[in-house]
Amino acid sequence: MVKKLTLTVDESTIEKAKIYAQNTGRSLSGIVENYLKTLVFEDNEIEIEENIARLSIQLPENFDEDKELREYLEKKHF
Repeated sequence: MVKKLTLTVDESTIEKAKIYAQNTGRSLSGIVENYLKTLVFEDNEIEIEENIARLSIQLPENFDEDKELREYLEKKHF
């Protein structure tokens, strides 16, 4: 169940947090929720999974791993 929460936070902190959220592609609510989860859960498994998901990248559909590896090794060794 999702509930609304009202917080009182310094205005400059809010503005900086909004910019941070936008730059990281996340919502400010999501950031606050994740932080609260780290405070109340002894096991940080949820945060770890979310951090791993943020680290993942999307490769193009036509990405050829063998070709890229071959080209890298050729440049490195020749």
